[in-house]
Amino acid sequence: MGGSLVLMVDALKFKLTTPKLELFDIWLQPTAESLVWCRDQVVEVIAGDCLLTGSHHVEDMKFNDRFIVDVNITFLEKPKRSPSDETKIQSKLIEAVGNTALALTTQLIISTITNVLVNDYNKWAATRIKA
Repeated sequence: MGGSLVLMVDALKFKLTTPKLELFDIWLQPTAESLVWCRDQVVEVIAGDCLLTGSHHVEDMKFNDRFIVDVNITFLEKPKRSPSDETKIQSKLIEAVGNTALALTTQLIISTITNVLVNDYNKWAATRIKA
């Protein structure tokens, strides 16, 4: 499983593609769009519009219709003492905050989808045993 891919769509919007999740012949790959706002001493990341693509199993079960992502992460920066220090630190801070927010979003998407897959598999397996 490789890393996540982040593409800049425009000045505020990013497209986050998580690693493909694979189990035997079933695979799933989530993609989400995130908006990033930086103003005053606040950085806000909002992720939503998650699209789930995958193998025919995923498509047949209509996972995309059943899964909703709504993540809102807000980081508050403490005021700096020196204006020159603030300018130097601001770009590194924004990059670090963005990376952290996207990593958290990726992990949330992957863990949630994994739980859904396990629960759905258990339900499916229970019906297969009875049949």
